[in-house]
Amino acid sequence: MIEGERLDNYGVRTGVEIVVVEDFRRFLERGGEAMRSRLFFPVEVAGADVESLAGMFAAKEAAFKALELPLRDWHVLEIGHEPSGRS
Repeated sequence: MIEGERLDNYGVRTGVEIVVVEDFRRFLERGGEAMRSRLFFPVEVAGADVESLAGMFAAKEAAFKALELPLRDWHVLEIGHEPSGRS
């Protein structure tokens, strides 16, 4: 901690998002490839099933909320994966 500063000065925030996989599947089907490209980086989509994409979407929405970012440019955040495949 920097002298004279307190933890509450850092504005710790959280974000939570729940995505219903079947609803998200229909959303992606309606939007097609253009929607996938708008929401995800190619590396995020590569080899990902709809459950994984729904999870990444939820993670991005939660991060946007926590960081108080506008929901316009989904390419501001990239969900990375470990070599094991875990996000």
